[in-house]
Amino acid sequence: LYNGMSGAGFRMPANEWEEFERQLKNLDQFEQIYPDDFLHLKNLGMIVESQLDEVALIKHLNKIALYDNRDYEIMINPTLECCFKCWYCFEAHPQGHMSTEIVNAIKEHIRHKIKNDKITRLHISWFGGEPLLYYDQVVRPISVFAKQFTEKNQVLFTNSITTNGYLINANMIRD
Repeated sequence: LYNGMSGAGFRMPANEWEEFERQLKNLDQFEQIYPDDFLHLKNLGMIVESQLDEVALIKHLNKIALYDNRDYEIMINPTLECCFKCWYCFEAHPQGHMSTEIVNAIKEHIRHKIKNDKITRLHISWFGGEPLLYYDQVVRPISVFAKQFTEKNQVLFTNSITTNGYLINANMIRD
C-alpha cells in the first residue's frame, strides 16, 4: 500500500490482502477489533475523515507549490573586468567594480527579502567579468553577510560562481 499524499507505504503479503480489504469496508468495526492498526493507518494518512476532499487538497497544495515559491535567486556582477585577454572573447571588459554603497545596498536588499518577503531560500550567483578580481571587496563581504543573516533567520543559503578559476587561492577555499 502507498499513500501519495503522505508518501507513506508498507508491504503486505498477497494472501493477507483480501482479508485486509474486507476489514476496511467497515471502518468502525476495524477500529474496534484492531485499534492499534487503525491508529497506525490513520497516522500514515491511509485512513482519513470522510469529509476530507483529498482531490481538492491535492489541487490546493499544487497551487501553493506553483505560486507560493519563496525561493529567491540573485545574480551579482562585482565587475566586468577580466584577468585574461582571451582571443575569442567579444566583451569590452570596462574597468571598475561595485562600490561600497552598492555592496551595502545589496546587503540591505537581502535583509529586506528575508525579513519582509519571508523567503525560505537565498541563492547568490556570482558572475562578471571575473568576480574573483574583487573577492575581498565584494564577493566575500556579501557572502559572509548572507550566510550569517540566513542562518540567524533559518533560511537556506547557497551560492555559485562563474569563474575562470585563475585567482582561486587557499584563503578563498577556506572561506
